[in-house]
Amino acid sequence: MVGLAPSGEPDTMTQRYTMAREIALTPNAAAVQPGALPPAGEIVAFVLVGDSYVVGTGPKAGSDCEAADTRYPAEFRLSLAGQGSVRAHNDSFGLPPDAELFSCGGRLMDPTPINTTP
Repeated sequence: MVGLAPSGEPDTMTQRYTMAREIALTPNAAAVQPGALPPAGEIVAFVLVGDSYVVGTGPKAGSDCEAADTRYPAEFRLSLAGQGSVRAHNDSFGLPPDAELFSCGGRLMDPTPINTTP
């Protein structure tokens, strides 16, 4: 997975996720709206994306991210091995615009396994 700038170019580091259980994901399923249940027989995957709000390296390591280094990816692209990819808009879901996921210098937190629910 990678965060993308409005131009479509990578805006964050690329993270590799593992599956919490053995299933194959596809980008071809219909979207399931928040709070809704997936159609019978389908499984929904939850990808938890974490961002880094502090400087990671150098003399300012551990300090708050400076405005010049703050990145707000327009969307995220999740590539599925051999299956294509899915894109998701970086949205604040009705919260103030600064509630969108942002990153300091394009860093993301270490990925957690992708969890699923039937």
